[in-house]
Amino acid sequence: MENGDSNASTINIMENGDDAIILSSEIDNQISILALQKDIPELALMKIKRDYFIRAQKNHGDLKRMYEQVLSQETSSN
Repeated sequence: MENGDSNASTINIMENGDDAIILSSEIDNQISILALQKDIPELALMKIKRDYFIRAQKNHGDLKRMYEQVLSQETSSN
């Protein structure tokens, strides 16, 4: 994967010469992962606001730690 075109409002991340992910500050600070019909942005596989994505990453780390604690307690009780 490599960086493709970019300007002040969007960054396109390229994979095999095609846009794979579009980071846009213009459209509500949004991250879009495109579907097969790349020319129709409304059909993106996923659209998420950057703040929500960052929050989800943080919460994922918290959940992972809790899961590891529960798993270690189960292992020690067996």
